[in-house]
Formats: sequence, C-alpha cells, structure tokens
Amino acid sequence: MRSPAFIACVALLACGSDNTPSGGADAPTSAGAAPVIHSISWAHHRPCTAGIADQVTITVDATDSDTPGGNLTYSGGWPSCSPAVSGATTTITCPEVSTYAGTVSVKDPENHSASQHGMIMTCVDGHAP
Repeated sequence: MRSPAFIACVALLACGSDNTPSGGADAPTSAGAAPVIHSISWAHHRPCTAGIADQVTITVDATDSDTPGGNLTYSGGWPSCSPAVSGATTTITCPEVSTYAGTVSVKDPENHSASQHGMIMTCVDGHAP
C-alpha cells in the first residue's frame, strides 16, 4: 500500500498549475487589465490629391489602467500603405487610389491586447470608432 504522501506527490505531478490534468487547458493568462483603444484617427497631409501617394498621420489614443503608456506596444497597418504602425503616432504613405481597411493593435507587457479597425478613404481625414 502506498503512503498518503506518495499519492499526494503523484497527484500534484499529474496536474497543471490550473489543476487540470497535464496536456489539458492552457494556464490562465496573467492578471491585470487589458489596454483600451479609445480611438484611432488619421489625417492626410495637405494638399492631398487622389491618385498621388500622400502621407497620412495615424494617431492611436489608448490607455491601460495598470501599464504606463510608454510600455504599450503598437502594431498593425493598412495594405498598400507603409510603413507599419509602430507607435501611438505613426506617419504612413498611401497611394490615394482606393479605400484602405486596416487594423491597429495595442499590447501590454502582460500580453493583453486590444484592436481597432479603420477605413482610410482617399484624401478624407477620419477616425474609428
């Protein structure tokens, strides 16, 4: 007969940190708040002419209640426009020949994230939501 200590030891080895059998569900994500994107906005540099590539400044208004703004990372972008979004304010260049659907994501050091979609129209400033 096995001792209670042996049985407890085997039981602990067979369980993950979230008390599911090994190979089961992933461990829960870290505690803390996720970032919130209040809005993204874009402004075309003037003059803007349809069909001629132009710079567009993207501004992301995001906060995280438990992370300083400087510790948030930004990514995403719009197809046909470059470069990718890399900060709270990024200037991209778009061909100005179509409407461009894109997404911005904000991530905190705890791997929580938020995303917001936006549609940049030719020579039209805007925001989402």
